[in-house]
Amino acid sequence: MTPRTAWLALLLLTAALWAPTHVQASQFMLQGYVEDAQGEPLAGAQVTVVDGIRTYGAETDAEGYYRLGYEPTRNKASVYALHGDPETGVYGHLPQLKEISTEGEGRWVNFTLPPAATVKMVGQIKPVETTRTIRLYTVKALDPATGTQLKAGNLSLVYGSASQALSGTLGLSPDTLILPLGTPMVLEFRSQTEIAPRTTRYWGFGTPYDQQVEKIMSFTISEGELSTLTEGQVLELDYRKYSLAKDMQQVRSSLNYTDARLSELEAEGFYVTAERFDLKEAVEQLEGAEARLAEDEYEACYVDLSSAYIGLAVLNERLGSLVTEASISVKALIAFVALTAVVLGSFVTERRMVSLAVSFVSFALMAAYLYKVYPGSPLITVEEFVAFSLVSISLFAVPLAVTRLAGSGSGWFSQRVGEWVSMLSFGKRNLRRRKLRFAFTFLPIMLLTMSFVALTSLSSGYGLVSQWITNADPDASGILVRMNEYVPETEFEKGQFYAVIQAAVDWVSSYEGVTSVALKAENRPQVRALATVDG
Repeated sequence: MTPRTAWLALLLLTAALWAPTHVQASQFMLQGYVEDAQGEPLAGAQVTVVDGIRTYGAETDAEGYYRLGYEPTRNKASVYALHGDPETGVYGHLPQLKEISTEGEGRWVNFTLPPAATVKMVGQIKPVETTRTIRLYTVKALDPATGTQLKAGNLSLVYGSASQALSGTLGLSPDTLILPLGTPMVLEFRSQTEIAPRTTRYWGFGTPYDQQVEKIMSFTISEGELSTLTEGQVLELDYRKYSLAKDMQQVRSSLNYTDARLSELEAEGFYVTAERFDLKEAVEQLEGAEARLAEDEYEACYVDLSSAYIGLAVLNERLGSLVTEASISVKALIAFVALTAVVLGSFVTERRMVSLAVSFVSFALMAAYLYKVYPGSPLITVEEFVAFSLVSISLFAVPLAVTRLAGSGSGWFSQRVGEWVSMLSFGKRNLRRRKLRFAFTFLPIMLLTMSFVALTSLSSGYGLVSQWITNADPDASGILVRMNEYVPETEFEKGQFYAVIQAAVDWVSSYEGVTSVALKAENRPQVRALATVDG
């Protein structure tokens, strides 16, 4: 035998001896029996081994025996046992969990499954706070007295679609719950991701969408039947009954808050009659939702409750904008009153000091009236009101006092100022020659100014504030083709283009058969052709 042949033979012998030993050392054999509480074997029970991110499964035979071999990657594993009918979704025994060591060649693991009942949750959860679908959630069985989680042995009863739920590991539907018998319990639903609220910004006021606080959706399912379950029973509960009841409490709380807020604004002198009508409409919608919930009309209840929630959200943002506009507009009114006072002072006399004195006195009277009557005045401090008043009257009075000096020069600007002073002086002399006309001019100007302030305090918008909204291209693409002989049939089909409001989207999305809503974008009428369609 040559050295080369000897080395090859030795290599083959080593491989032959090593390979079986390696397979035998890495193979772990798990076996045992699955039986019920009376010791009867459970045929068709599922035994699942979780080894890290890998799972292995086996099924018991008619004797309740199972055998499962696998190659462990860790020194510990979790073994689950479950018995039921996946096709019908009926499970008469509680699942069990055992933690085992994978050291050695194998292990016997037997399971005894206690009797149980099945609870099937139905209905689509649609919180009024958002239009998004809740995809990740848990449903936990809790002790109503202590709030602790219920367990089957050392297995916490947590179901749902989240990663920490049993449903995925056991191959259960997320909405199928296997619960113990004769045990007082409540079920807690909790979303596992924060839910972004609706955006209901009112004319630029309110909280921007990307700054709104996201919330966890949670509610409790409490039914007396949960504590009296019998073996093999299937109980069907509707998510919507409990989620709508939770949302109804939230809307009721929001309604009470809005009512108190309106009362505070009314006490401060704000005119909120229109807002009271909106609040009344929300109350009627909430009462309608309560009546429909009592009759198990969940879809109609959601529509009414969602409408009430949106209405209250818009109303509260409108109240916020009302207060904001009033606090800003009071400064604009101060400036307007200051200008009026300076003009009145210039009508009295051409003597500078007397004119300024009349301006300051008339301004003080009108400013005091403004602070007393206008609801926006208490929204700023007295010190701020006085400071802004002094700045305003100074800005208008000082330039008027020095116009004569500016009008005495020979430049173009001085000539224009001189012409303006001459015209104003002519008007003043004309008024002073006619004392009655002067009285009927001076007094109505003050009365009209104060009347303007009073009327402004009764407006629903309190707005001397405006906002420019720029055009924005819609986030959509497509083309709408209409026949040349198209005849409009309704007032909405006359070439006018209306923005799709969120409430309309919510209304369509509220029905259970609707999975998504796509907004159709229409272009503004164009003279030139946008596209050519052949055929």
